[in-house]
Parts: sequence; C-alpha cells; structure tokens
Amino acid sequence: MFAVYSLTLNKLRQRQMLEEKLAQRKRKRLENLKTKQQQEEQERDQSDKIFDVGDGIELMRKHEQEKMRLVEDCDSRIEEELDQVLYCASSFIVVNDLQGGY
Repeated sequence: MFAVYSLTLNKLRQRQMLEEKLAQRKRKRLENLKTKQQQEEQERDQSDKIFDVGDGIELMRKHEQEKMRLVEDCDSRIEEELDQVLYCASSFIVVNDLQGGY
C-alpha cells in the first residue's frame, strides 16, 4: 500500500513539475512572439509613415492568429506530455500489481 501511495505522490510531483516547465516554455514562446511582432510593427511604421487602416487591422489579425496557434500548440503538447506521464505511472501500477506488490 505504501508503494502505491509513494507512487501517487511521485506522479503528482512529476505532473506539477511538468506543468510548471511547460508553462514556463509557453511564456517564453509568447514573449518571443510578442517581441517579433513588435519589431514587425516598428518596421512597418518606419517604412510607411502613412499606412492604410486596413493594413493595421490585417497585421493585428495576423498577430492574433499567430498567438492562437502558439497557445494551441503549447496546450496540445502539455496534454500529450501529461498523458505520457500518467500512462507510465499507470503501467507501473499494473506491473507491480501483477507481480503481487503493493
């Protein structure tokens, strides 16, 4: 019984550490995207002192779509990695149970 309790705690710790790591990675990617987008806006503003409002809206739309793709990609990776951790932990429990442990 102690082994299962210990395994559960380890699984929870692993999950928390993984979530923190992936959240940190997601923040970094969003920061990099924001910097890239700001540079793009500055280049556009410097090259076109007079720009069409439609161009500004298109650029905003493009930036939001990039951000949404990045967030969706990060979220799907988080789910995949968490599923993998849970699968590994549950496989250990099944093997341990088959061997008569607990």
